[in-house]
Amino acid sequence: HYLHAWRVSSKSTAFSCHVVVPDQPVSSTEKLAGKIRHELLHRFRIDHPVLQFETADCGQGALLCEMACNGESACATKVSYGTSRIKPRVYHFLRLFMGAVWLYASYEKILYPHEFSQAVYNYQILPDIMVNLAALILPCLELLMGLCLITGIWLPGAAVLSTGLMSVFIAALVFNRIRGLDIHCGCFSVEATEGPADLWTVARDTGFMVFSAFLTWKILFSNRSKDH
Repeated sequence: HYLHAWRVSSKSTAFSCHVVVPDQPVSSTEKLAGKIRHELLHRFRIDHPVLQFETADCGQGALLCEMACNGESACATKVSYGTSRIKPRVYHFLRLFMGAVWLYASYEKILYPHEFSQAVYNYQILPDIMVNLAALILPCLELLMGLCLITGIWLPGAAVLSTGLMSVFIAALVFNRIRGLDIHCGCFSVEATEGPADLWTVARDTGFMVFSAFLTWKILFSNRSKDH
């Protein structure tokens, strides 16, 4: 925490920071200091680092540290090191889970396009001329999104499209419930025996949309902020 970097000259960059370590003799930090200096030099061309090692919580007895950490303690930073291993696992699990959801959703629709077009027609939202086109395009998009999410190819586009389509599906379900239309969802099956779309269906799709939104944020913004 409390990082600062500035140009000393056109070929030299100075850098300073506070490094929180477990309680130990100062001499024991020299090995870690050497590793940090090596990384700063070879990754960022920083040739003049000044490192201050400390064991106290951030901000304790230092106003500038308190301001730099926004009032958060270094122990919160230590906790984040432990949870950072969990977050990638959650991200990959949700990515594979949503990929499987989209693949499963596309299966029957691709096999039985006529039945799926009837399900689309029952929503009574699209013009008749667009029903068959939508019944052909939507399953292909779902299949493509599923493959992209599972394989990791074109993830930004797949995540954004997943969130967008989920939002459209939820809006269509809510709209038809307001109108009082008792139709089956057509989400994972083209058979009417799937049952009518109810509040549970809306809640389930809302959960899927939340997962997709998290993936979108993680792919588009979280990784980018780490690069900076």
